Amino acid sequence: MLEMIKSDTPLGGNDTTIIHAGMKIEGKLTTSGDILIEGSVFGEIKANDVTIAKGAAVNGTINASTVVVHGSVEGTINSLKLQVNTDATARGEFTQSILSVAPGASFEGKIHQKSSSVSAMPQALEKKENKSL
Repeated sequence: MLEMIKSDTPLGGNDTTIIHAGMKIEGKLTTSGDILIEGSVFGEIKANDVTIAKGAAVNGTINASTVVVHGSVEGTINSLKLQVNTDATARGEFTQSILSVAPGASFEGKIHQKSSSVSAMPQALEKKENKSL
C-alpha cells in the first residue's frame, strides 16, 4: 500500500500527474498540480484539477478545484466545479458550486451546494491564469 505521494512539480516539469491505465494506486495522492487518472485509485486525492478518464475508476475522497468524470467515481467529492460526462458514473456525496451532469451519465447520491464559493471562484481562476503566465 502506498502511504502518500506528494508532488509540487511532477517529473518533466509538466503540471499534470498521470496515473496510466493498468496502474492501481492505494493511499493518498497530493499535488499542487493536476491529476489525470487512466487507471484505478483507492483512497484520497488532493489536487488542483482531477480528470477521471473513460475506463478509469476512483473509490475514495477527492478534494480539487475542478473534477471531470469520464469513467467512474464512488465516494466523496469536494470541488468548485463537478462535471459528470456522458456514460460516466458518479455515486456518493458531492459538495460543489457548479454541477454539470450530461445526458447519459449515471449520477446518484447526496448533493450539497456551496453558497460562498461563487466569490472564491474568480480568485481560483485568477491563480490558474497567473500560473500559466
